[in-house]
Amino acid sequence: MQVNAIEGLHCPEFNADTAEAERARTIASETFDDLSNLQLMPFASCIIDDNRHKIDSVVADMLGLDPDGPQTQNVLAHYRYLFARQPNVNGGQKRHLQALKRYEAQRG
Repeated sequence: MQVNAIEGLHCPEFNADTAEAERARTIASETFDDLSNLQLMPFASCIIDDNRHKIDSVVADMLGLDPDGPQTQNVLAHYRYLFARQPNVNGGQKRHLQALKRYEAQRG
């Protein structure tokens, strides 16, 4: 997936008058202060940035997915990998690809 394809992804209507949307808003409200104070690495390092993983888990929970489930974690890891490899993300200079090499070594 290319970065410019993100806008084509389906996004739930969190402002809807549904139980799912109310649950998502509650999760966002309860976690906002903690998440907004996290120090983040550059996005190209998202594959090794534990704080970005925390944000991903909260978003997965907002979407009604099991944030700790192996299937969800595998999907999140896959998308982090795809995003981090994009020239639009790493500036085409590949300066953050060292992080990818560390990630790939961890994956085996």
